[in-house]
Amino acid sequence: MDFRLLGSLEVSADGALAELGPPKQRALLAILLLHAGEIVGIDRLIDLLWGENPPRTATHSIQIYVSDLRKAIEGLGGKRILATRPPGYQLDADRTSLDVIQFERLVEEGTRKLRTGNLDGADKLRAALRLWRGPALTDFTYEEFAQPYIRRFHDMHLYAIEELAAAELEAGRASDALLLLDDVIREDPLRERSCELLMLALYRSGRHAEALRTYQQLRSQLVEELGLDPSPLLQRLQERILLHDPSLLPPREAPTGSAARNPYKGLRPFSEPDADDFFGREGLVDRLVRTLAGGAHLVALVGPSGSGKSSVIAAGLIPALRVGAVPGSENWVIAQMTPGANPLGEVQAAVSAAADTPQGVSALLGSGAEDGGAAFSLRVMPQGGRLLLVIDQFEELFTITDEQPRRQFLSAIATAVAEPGTQLTVVLALRADYYDRPMLHPEFAQAFIPGVVNVLPMTVTELEAVVVRPAEGAGAVVEQSLLAELVADAADRPGTLPLLEYALTELFDQRSKGSLTLEGYRALGGMSGVLSRSAEALFGALSADEKQVTMQVFLRLVQLGQGMAESRRRLPVSELTDLDLDPVLLSKVLESFGDRRLLSFDRDTATGQATVELAHESLFREWERLAAWIDRHRAALKRYETLTAAAEDWEASGKHPDYLLTGTRLAEFEAWSREGTLQIGGKQRAFLDAGRARQADERARAETARRFVWPSFVDDRQNSAYAFFAENEGAYLAGVAAALKSRTGRIGFVGGHDDGFIWTWHAGYEAGARSIRPDIEIMSAYLSSGEMPTRFHESTGFHDAPAAEREARAMFEAGADVIFHAAGDSGVGVFEAAFALSGAERHLWAIGVDTDQYVTVRYIAGAVHPEEWRQHILTSVLKRVDLAMYQLGAEFARGQFRSGRHTFDLANGGVDISYSGGFIEDIRPQIDRAKQQIIAGHVRLPCIPVVRLELAAERGYLEDWCHNSSEDPSMERT
Repeated sequence: MDFRLLGSLEVSADGALAELGPPKQRALLAILLLHAGEIVGIDRLIDLLWGENPPRTATHSIQIYVSDLRKAIEGLGGKRILATRPPGYQLDADRTSLDVIQFERLVEEGTRKLRTGNLDGADKLRAALRLWRGPALTDFTYEEFAQPYIRRFHDMHLYAIEELAAAELEAGRASDALLLLDDVIREDPLRERSCELLMLALYRSGRHAEALRTYQQLRSQLVEELGLDPSPLLQRLQERILLHDPSLLPPREAPTGSAARNPYKGLRPFSEPDADDFFGREGLVDRLVRTLAGGAHLVALVGPSGSGKSSVIAAGLIPALRVGAVPGSENWVIAQMTPGANPLGEVQAAVSAAADTPQGVSALLGSGAEDGGAAFSLRVMPQGGRLLLVIDQFEELFTITDEQPRRQFLSAIATAVAEPGTQLTVVLALRADYYDRPMLHPEFAQAFIPGVVNVLPMTVTELEAVVVRPAEGAGAVVEQSLLAELVADAADRPGTLPLLEYALTELFDQRSKGSLTLEGYRALGGMSGVLSRSAEALFGALSADEKQVTMQVFLRLVQLGQGMAESRRRLPVSELTDLDLDPVLLSKVLESFGDRRLLSFDRDTATGQATVELAHESLFREWERLAAWIDRHRAALKRYETLTAAAEDWEASGKHPDYLLTGTRLAEFEAWSREGTLQIGGKQRAFLDAGRARQADERARAETARRFVWPSFVDDRQNSAYAFFAENEGAYLAGVAAALKSRTGRIGFVGGHDDGFIWTWHAGYEAGARSIRPDIEIMSAYLSSGEMPTRFHESTGFHDAPAAEREARAMFEAGADVIFHAAGDSGVGVFEAAFALSGAERHLWAIGVDTDQYVTVRYIAGAVHPEEWRQHILTSVLKRVDLAMYQLGAEFARGQFRSGRHTFDLANGGVDISYSGGFIEDIRPQIDRAKQQIIAGHVRLPCIPVVRLELAAERGYLEDWCHNSSEDPSMERT
């Protein structure tokens, strides 16, 4: 006898079906079958059948149902299996006769066998799926007792299909997998495992576009219905499909009679496995080996773009070290990295497979980990062994990495290689036009300078080896006339090695009867035309839509130089998929330019993300179309970089609203983003949307405040509340910080206007500095004087950055090393002076005002070097106008409105100083003590600086006007 619950309820024997009676009677049988072999009490049966409102005759009804079921089952010739067992009933069916039990057993066995590599598991799963006649317990879809079982068997059914589909894919039967998965997706379109397998099956079936569309459809549904993105696993699969990752295809036998391997590398650098094809730099490799053998712990290979630095290290030096070119180097552990945005994180990823940390590496690892480095470890060093850390594209540290992690990284390297008995050696490759940048870090410069090895132009003999030796190894011949012309074109021309290698790669692919010929070379356009012609021919074959996608992709692969040539940007593929670009067109563009060796693909060692970058910087020079795009859209690229950096800062802050754009700045970026020159991604869109939402909220609150509250600095109207800030308290803390950080004992102050409302800043700064160093010298300058203009913002002293820079330069040149500005937009002149006059022997500081200018400097009018300035912004005096306005409005809303002066100071958080950048963390205890003394009333701060006491008396100021009076003579004129 068979009992079936997978579908409608059926009981059968020898092909005959039992008549099971009315719905409640059938439900009773289903419950007993789901609990086969168990005693189910009558009270429990009543609860499952009728819930909270059973009829008075429920017990009697169950007795009748049981009697009728016995007759129906026994009528098929079965034995009595439905027995009375106090306090209820028990169905003693053979477990093999229940389809749900067989189904569970087959799914479990099939899955277990497949996981252990036993292909018989697929047959078990097929047998399980044959038992499925439709959704489980179809007769009881809306019955509460059935819901857990319906969900359980539904999920198990989909799981079995997925496991079988995965087995079919593994066996190379993608079409069979597709037939299985189509039904699953229709039944549950948000099931990610099914979607993953469907994408893979479509890709392996040659339906690449449909695979990408499947992901887009799932992503849209997840966002619309659940507000979620696809899982990282699915995002990774989409990237791999986009890039035609070879690992997505099932393993196949290597084809016989395949074309000869091309020994040339196009624009990409040689890697370690390419060592057998690498020729011409033996002399340079020997110099590096000798330098290392001489005991150098930091070796810098410096040369212009296109001189082959990366190839020399990867295919020349490293293979030589692995065979013992330096005594003991065969035991060295070699880790390779590029700096990226998080160089210390890249170190972690490069050396993560280990157990113990060799001496000298703790400085690198400890300073980069949030947990102090405990999560970092290195492979145990063999006796006498060491770690070789290879850092390629070291210039990324100065083009991609922010100032603070850059300084940490340089300091960590300098400390690690200088440690006595260190087991660490660093070899780095640096582009020659960035040679001066390491010099700006004094500690690192000391380790850097002695180990510099310069890349010299290749000799004729070396160039001939580059051309001829790889061809010989691949069984090809280079015509003598071609060799002569190639060497003539490449000799004494810096940066031509990539072009030479690219031309050779193309020539090898197009060789005639095993020979590389002069005729073929000239047909390619020669050295000066081969790259441009190849890129342009590829671009010309694209559709109009594909050309637009190409421009969007290539512009994002550019890192604009600041006084330098453009450099490559290694871009996460996810940044491209986040754009509103057709994924099929995007994949076509990436595949086309990748196949022609103009783009290269990799995976970030720290995050595991797929990346794309230009194969070489020579494309910036040689492909005229790309150069024209960069020139035409340079302003858009700068805006994009600025917006991206601001969005990243916002995310890093935990999406704190203070990091959002406001006002005209927000309006400008919104207008620019709508132009569509460079499409923005989800991260940037979310940032702008959050700024817009915050601005709308503030406008709504401001509208309410405008009707009921008059916030201002000074007002004596009866129904007006005004905010007064104890600015000299915040300035006092800035003076404490300046005195503690000054090495020369000489500091400065630059004010926007020579009057009372700025004197309070000056006075507090002066008092704070002298509380630490009574003999400190304080220079001062004001950018405008006389009567204040009718409107405050018209004062030129707050909008004259050149004047501020002149005054700051004069102070710095006179020995000051810290300058505080209270001069509005003019303060950027102080930042510029601090940056411009700093050097290896002297680091100059500026102190900002009103906002946390370490954070907001990027958005200040006139900011031209914001990233460079940040390393010179010691701290900022914060004036929390937002807090003041909120409190005034909140008091009114609570019915506690008080007209007159409301003071905001250190005690209530209205003023303070910032700790962004971490430059004053070491003196925080002294600053905190000063703050507590002010809050406790132990320090009475002046309102007027010493150098302005006489002028203040002439203008009618009381010496402590800012403490005792709401009447500031300067404000009466505003």
